[in-house]
Amino acid sequence: ATYRRVINLVRADTGLEDEGHAEIALETVLEALVQRLVPGEAEDLIAQLPSLLQPALYALPPGPDKLVTRETIEQALVQRLRVEPSRAAELLVAIGALIARIVSPGQMKDVQGQLPVPLREVFSDAAAPATA
Repeated sequence: ATYRRVINLVRADTGLEDEGHAEIALETVLEALVQRLVPGEAEDLIAQLPSLLQPALYALPPGPDKLVTRETIEQALVQRLRVEPSRAAELLVAIGALIARIVSPGQMKDVQGQLPVPLREVFSDAAAPATA
């Protein structure tokens, strides 16, 4: 998927009207996910993302950062987007499900294998609300 398409999907799936907010939300979640993974897995994941997202993600310090949790990602969304914690939780689930849809199932399985259960649930397209 192209960067533009992914941002449009973020907007559609999250209800974030503002394109800048959609970009911030996606970057926040991806940065945390990449930092939570061992370097090789992080690189495999990044390689499947739109090229415009890749440089910033490759530049992150190598993981796995075990301090990254569902709560810390939600807190980062609260701070960066100035949303309520309940809204941040919704955004995380929507974006996690979107990421699970845009990378290959095999890649997502590898990613999930490295995550604690609360995060594994987020990065699964089963977490996505069914779209009509």
